[in-house]
Amino acid sequence: MTTSTARCALCFGRLDEGSTDVAGETLCRTCAHLAAPSSASATHHPPPAQGYAPAVRDRQVREVPPHLDQDVDSVAERVCREAGVPLTADPEFVDEASRPLFSGEGTFGQRLLRDVREWCAGRRWQVRVPVLFFFAWLWIRHSSDYEYQSVFKGLNLGIHELGHYVFAPGGDLLAALGGSLLQCLVPFIAMAMFVKQRDWFAVSFAWGWLATNYFELAPYVGDAVRMELPLVTPGGGHPIHDWNYILGDLGWLRYTESLAAAHTFAAHASMIVCLASMTWILFEMFRAKAPAR
Repeated sequence: MTTSTARCALCFGRLDEGSTDVAGETLCRTCAHLAAPSSASATHHPPPAQGYAPAVRDRQVREVPPHLDQDVDSVAERVCREAGVPLTADPEFVDEASRPLFSGEGTFGQRLLRDVREWCAGRRWQVRVPVLFFFAWLWIRHSSDYEYQSVFKGLNLGIHELGHYVFAPGGDLLAALGGSLLQCLVPFIAMAMFVKQRDWFAVSFAWGWLATNYFELAPYVGDAVRMELPLVTPGGGHPIHDWNYILGDLGWLRYTESLAAAHTFAAHASMIVCLASMTWILFEMFRAKAPAR
């Protein structure tokens, strides 16, 4: 005669190996998953296809007694490993930073679009809108005043001065160029870090930050011949005009205005990328239906 045996729906442990929750229903002692009665033949069924997601969801909606306060992630990892089921089988419980970038089918653009939209779902657009208006205001100020210095000036100047020391081992020319080089490289490094973390709004922010560096460098490059701008040096003594030295050493002083215009163009292009991508990301957040966070 076949007897009815209650089994855990996740790890198939016997109910008599479990404990009861506050509602009097049986929980598996191994994985804290609610077990339901089934026939003895149920022991031959394969594990759930969705990995540990059912166990996690059950723990979210049921109050688990204190003596079952096991780490559900570590338990899930062990159970899924034994069952041969990927721990991240359910996208709802995937750690965004742990997934391969732009994974899935389709072209690169399609995968990027899908990844950005997935990231936007459930995030609050209201708290990020002021950042968009802030960079729009910076763009207006820089466009109307060629020598305008934004709130990023102190940060950019500090990185600029650090760049001289970082590139000093490469010789005098590279040391002079290193200040401007590093202050433009750091926003790109930040972008790479934010892409790895899948913080797409922060990537847009980094584009705006890069634009402020180009806006500040444009008048500095354009001043290479006139040398009228006030200069600072952290080590004291007579300051050296970086771009007068760089262009003079290369014999490119006649290209001063062209190089300054190139920096201005790069600044406007970077700011357009910043504002356009921010607007799009905020729109995706606005139309997403998932609960905001």
